[in-house]
Amino acid sequence: MSAHKIHANKKYSIETKDTKIKGKIYQVSDSTITLVKRGIKTEIPLSSIDEIKERKFSYLKTIGFTISSVLISTIIYAICCWTFGIGGL
Repeated sequence: MSAHKIHANKKYSIETKDTKIKGKIYQVSDSTITLVKRGIKTEIPLSSIDEIKERKFSYLKTIGFTISSVLISTIIYAICCWTFGIGGL
């Protein structure tokens, strides 16, 4: 992906020789890309970048996380009620 196709305020995954960095693009210049992750700006030279991928929203991951969170919460609640006798029996 060339630097001209990279847009600010979108999430990207950038691979260099040493690391893989995920974050939101803050600024793109002719020689560097500035990336923001958890409020920390990181400047990466274009010459050291091996691969850039735009991160996309995953509906399956979001639905799976939501369902598993509800199930785990329900199981923990049921165990606590059963253990402490909060069921009325």
